[in-house]
Formats: sequence, structure tokens, C-alpha cells
Amino acid sequence: MNRIFFIVIIYFSLASCTKKEPILDNEKLASIVADMHIADVALEGHLLKERDSLANVYLEKIEIIHEITREQMKSQVELLMEDPERQSQVYDLVIEKIRNAEKEIKKKSDNAIKLNNKQKL
Repeated sequence: MNRIFFIVIIYFSLASCTKKEPILDNEKLASIVADMHIADVALEGHLLKERDSLANVYLEKIEIIHEITREQMKSQVELLMEDPERQSQVYDLVIEKIRNAEKEIKKKSDNAIKLNNKQKL
């Protein structure tokens, strides 16, 4: 499990234990979780002392992009962890989203290389 996702789970597990209901559909939750995984990969290239600060920045960006508060994110992650069937469905979508992002990045990279090669001629 990635570090940022683990940090979010721990952070949010310490909050109150009142019963919460899902407010996000699987697609939206998968987008948030995928961004959390991508953020975790982005943290790998940084020094340990920088990672906590950067993880917080990434979480703030995820909140803004997905128009969700940390409290809402917390409750949704908690609910996800309590529901193995939904967790499986969401992670299938997460994997699909990350693969699609990788394909898009590769496509853009290939196009940039082709353009660069044409300019050299």
C-alpha cells in the first residue's frame, strides 16, 4: 500500500467513529484514490525530510481538484476499507485509470519525440 494512502487511512482512522454513508460513487472515489497513488509515486524522488510537506501539498491539491474536504475523504476511505467488495470494484477502476494515464503520457511523449526528430531534419 502506498505511503500517502496509508497516511490518509491512519489519519482518518483516528477521527470519530460515527456511522457514515457513502457520498461518492465508485468512479469518483477511484479518481481520488488514483490521484493519491500518483502523488505517492511523485514523492519517491524526494528526500525523506521533504516528503511530509509535499504529501500535505498533494493532498490539498487532491481536495481542490475533486472538490472534497479531508473529512469527506477520510469518511469515504474508511467506508471503502470496511467494504471489501466495493474496495475491489474501486481498485479495478483505479488500475484502469492509472493505465489510461500511463498510455496518455506515453502518447504525448512519443508525439514530442516525433516532433523533435522532425525539427532536427
